[in-house]
Amino acid sequence: MTTAFTSSGTSFGFKLAVLALGSISTMCSGIIVSALPMIQREFIDLPYAKLLVRMIITTPHFIILISAPFMGFLTSKCNRKYLLCGAVIVYGISGAFCYFVHNLYIIVAMRMILGLCIAVTLATTSTLIADCLKGDDRSMVTGLQTTFFSIGTVIMAGLGGIVADINWHYNFLLYALPMVMVPFAWKYLYEPRNNKEYIQYNNNEIETTVAGTQNNIAIASIYSIAFINTVFYYMIHLQIPFLLDSMGLNAKSISMVLMVETASCAFFASKYKKWKKNRSFIAMCTMAFAIMALGYMIVGVTTNYYIILGAMFLYGIGMGTMMPNNSLWITYSIGVKNRGLILGGFHSAVYSGKSLSALILYPLIKYTSLRLSFVCASFSMIGIAISVFYASERINSKSDDILDDIESTTTIENHD
Repeated sequence: MTTAFTSSGTSFGFKLAVLALGSISTMCSGIIVSALPMIQREFIDLPYAKLLVRMIITTPHFIILISAPFMGFLTSKCNRKYLLCGAVIVYGISGAFCYFVHNLYIIVAMRMILGLCIAVTLATTSTLIADCLKGDDRSMVTGLQTTFFSIGTVIMAGLGGIVADINWHYNFLLYALPMVMVPFAWKYLYEPRNNKEYIQYNNNEIETTVAGTQNNIAIASIYSIAFINTVFYYMIHLQIPFLLDSMGLNAKSISMVLMVETASCAFFASKYKKWKKNRSFIAMCTMAFAIMALGYMIVGVTTNYYIILGAMFLYGIGMGTMMPNNSLWITYSIGVKNRGLILGGFHSAVYSGKSLSALILYPLIKYTSLRLSFVCASFSMIGIAISVFYASERINSKSDDILDDIESTTTIENHD
């Protein structure tokens, strides 16, 4: 078995398994979102039908929000390979089970199980990447995670739309697709804590230094950045469609804007390893916020559709930089002991942003306008970028320097 601590790095099969199974979170909403109007029509006579139909989308996010830290703790105690493969199997069964169900309450209940399974996969894949990959390998796979998520979102949304036109019940069968990858994952995944080289590696001076740099201020800062970034990101999904509709554009034009942003995010996330070289996490975070701020500023001041497309491409560059940077930053900021729990908290911060974005942004939309809200968001991101840079330089400069040294050391190890 190839281990993560040899000069050749972890096997291609291991990396593909982690990326493929980790991306099931993108399927959760993408597969079913186009079928929601049809589901609502079928259950329209049910009390609170409109609310329950929307809960099909929001329930998994809420469950991930509250369960991610606990699932992260679970990964610290249990075999990650068994947890990940088991979660994907339960995910596929509970999702496909809704094909046979004609009860909206049961469908919503099954979505709660989906949320738990996604929380497990997010925690286990993050800890496996952190434990089994070092240096350049870790940077590359972390960047590819965002790429896989973005491409998966586009593919599953498109496939879900095609299937929904046939029969919305078929959409639920698509949840069984990830189960096809389980035998492949079972072959290549392994529990690193059973590996003697892993134990020796994490007892050496480098890992001891990482554990020594862990501090609550740094972790809380990364959580806050991830939360704020997600809140602003969901302006694209919550406000852009209404803005473009007010310009007289059709649904196809609106979907094109979302696809451009997602494609841009996927492409530039795959280049994260190259962008990150010789730059600190703080510098990458500041740059990403600045680029996204510029994209939102352009959206707020133009009435030209094609310029908005360009602005969304620009925003995708920033998002494709920010997402892998946050994931890698939190990984390098914690030690081995509480890794699963802290990474679970990180995913809770992200999903908190998804769940609360509409509520947080509502006053901004109410007291300004759709276009002006993007301008305000742009100035907010510029302010955050400046604050992150100066605050982090003062509070965590020493830790960041150590972490950069560790990153350089592990990168050298991968090339030796």
